[in-house]
Amino acid sequence: MKFKRRQLIAQLIFSALVSWLVYAPSQARAEDPPWSFNPLKSAAPELVKPLKSMGASFRHEQKWLDEPMRAWMEKATGERTTYQNTIEFMNGAQEYYPRRLQMIRNLRAGDTLDLQTFWMCDDEAGMEVARELAAAANRGARVRVIIDWITSVYSPRDHVMTVMRRAGVEIAEFNPSYWGLDALNNTRAHEKVMIVNGAEALVGGANLCDCYLKGKTERLWVDFEMHVQGPAAARVQARFDETFNYVSDSDYQARWGLETALMDPHSSRSRPARIIRRYDEPTPSLAEPEGNAQVLYDYSQPYMRRSDVKDREKLYPALVARAKKSVVVYMPYLLPRPDFQKALYDAVARGVRVSVMTNSMKTNDNSRFISLRAFSRYPDLTQHGVEVYEILDTVLHGKAMLIDDTLLTVGSNNMDHRSILYQGEANLMTGDQPTIRKFAAMNEIHRKIWHRVGEAEVQAGKEQNFTDQVLTFTSGLFESLY
Repeated sequence: MKFKRRQLIAQLIFSALVSWLVYAPSQARAEDPPWSFNPLKSAAPELVKPLKSMGASFRHEQKWLDEPMRAWMEKATGERTTYQNTIEFMNGAQEYYPRRLQMIRNLRAGDTLDLQTFWMCDDEAGMEVARELAAAANRGARVRVIIDWITSVYSPRDHVMTVMRRAGVEIAEFNPSYWGLDALNNTRAHEKVMIVNGAEALVGGANLCDCYLKGKTERLWVDFEMHVQGPAAARVQARFDETFNYVSDSDYQARWGLETALMDPHSSRSRPARIIRRYDEPTPSLAEPEGNAQVLYDYSQPYMRRSDVKDREKLYPALVARAKKSVVVYMPYLLPRPDFQKALYDAVARGVRVSVMTNSMKTNDNSRFISLRAFSRYPDLTQHGVEVYEILDTVLHGKAMLIDDTLLTVGSNNMDHRSILYQGEANLMTGDQPTIRKFAAMNEIHRKIWHRVGEAEVQAGKEQNFTDQVLTFTSGLFESLY
């Protein structure tokens, strides 16, 4: 057992280094956003141009993006803005978990449900979801699941997997390390999505475990989901179809070795049967225009090397550079990339109120090794005028950003090195005003009840003991890998 643990640790370190070498972005980029957020360049007119409404004919007031910015965002994400959606921001499991169960229970024969998650646990919540998915499959619905393999190392899920597989649920495990160092273990499928009939989708940050859904074993974590119906759900479905085939292929190769997976089918050597079926036809979408919200699906998949995605790592700094009044960022692990952190500082310098909502050292669910690195940023952030708020009584896991009252993005993206460069992530972006007002009202409550970082925390960050200083320094050396 000790040998296996050491082997796994060595494998993770080696794979992280390899993945960093493979996915490290080029320093030279051909295209920039439609303005410059580099202070050495002159600002383009689009930076100060008033936002236009692209939805004047819709019932809800829409404050979206001017045309140059919208076009650049579509190029950065490889997606198109969709129109006439209904979208709802869902704050906490008390809102999104009943909706999830209802979507599954409404399935009938011939319906389709596709689900992707990072964690699924052998606890009460995980088993409840697994049984509901199994029941839907037994009713004749086609149910497919993508789940990342690496989480099985840390949290058992044998029972939930057995329940689903016995009912005919098709499960593809992303990046399984069956053959030692063949898998790049820093490359993970971190997306959390669920789509029904290509017409209705949940996109957010919550995994399928007790702390995200029920709170029986510990207090519920703070997490967010977006529920969307309409053309945006069809885009979520289309991307899932692509990913499922990709994962089924990579799972097959990892289980049997690339040589076997690609061998001549007429060879005398026996060829193992494909464990997960590949789908050559896209899932039919029943999506119809439902409302008036404009939605952009931000689906990042560095591991698939999509050629239609350009300058993906510039997206979030570009959005912050657009802010005129306020920026609110929910960042559980507070490990922003340098360009994103600089964009926050530049926004403060322009007179923008910048607020970062994060975990305290006590509530951070990451390792102390990584948490210390986040904690060490307090002095620099506060010195530059960024307001930092800590949650003290439970874990913040939700990831979101609000720019002024014009753009909200919610999903799985932590806005750090790992999310931008290595992992698959899924967010929904919208300018829908009812959705934004609900999110803003929640944030106002959090500002009042969460702890604002002050001089005491800043001083503690400066006066770490020797052990914490060493851990912080060492963590900084490997920051580009997590």
